[in-house]
Amino acid sequence: MTGDTTLTTTTGNIIITGTVDSLTDPFNMNLNAASGGDVTITDTVGASNPISSLSIFGNDISLFNIGGASAGINGSTSVVADNTGSITFTGMTYNANQQTYDSGSAANPITLAGGGATTFTTTDDALSFFFVQQKTAYEMTATTGSGSIEFNNTITGPGNLLVRTTGTGYFGGAVSGLTTLTTNTDGLIHINAGTITTVG
Repeated sequence: MTGDTTLTTTTGNIIITGTVDSLTDPFNMNLNAASGGDVTITDTVGASNPISSLSIFGNDISLFNIGGASAGINGSTSVVADNTGSITFTGMTYNANQQTYDSGSAANPITLAGGGATTFTTTDDALSFFFVQQKTAYEMTATTGSGSIEFNNTITGPGNLLVRTTGTGYFGGAVSGLTTLTTNTDGLIHINAGTITTVG
């Protein structure tokens, strides 16, 4: 990108098939597929040069990697599906600063589909998942330094979940079917989940 970019549709889908980088200074990207349109990014955001922020709204949202060894987004990441949509992570690396993923309602899935262990990383910024988290069989690691980690609703397995924060972790719904659930010992974990069960 050579400047701040906004793509908006009234009825259609938004599909980006290449990497998304800022050419010089970090810029903002806003993708808005209204009236039931889907949003798909098939390659890495911030692969070589980070962007400033990413905002996505659509029905079914599919998102490949963000960043790599370093953050691909310097500011906030907001990915929000409408109330009949879903969010699918087709990559395995999501390294940015503040990240929020909202599938729109408690009936809509957030699914890991990258084919292997998947990491979400921030540097002392919040990481939040709203509504259903379906992990499939893949391991998920969430690491935020002193930033908070929030799972607002249910998490279903199988697979392993590792939550690492020196700040606050929050489980707001039932956790079931995971092989293992592991948290570090130097943060504060709030469990408002009703039940947490593992099968490992």
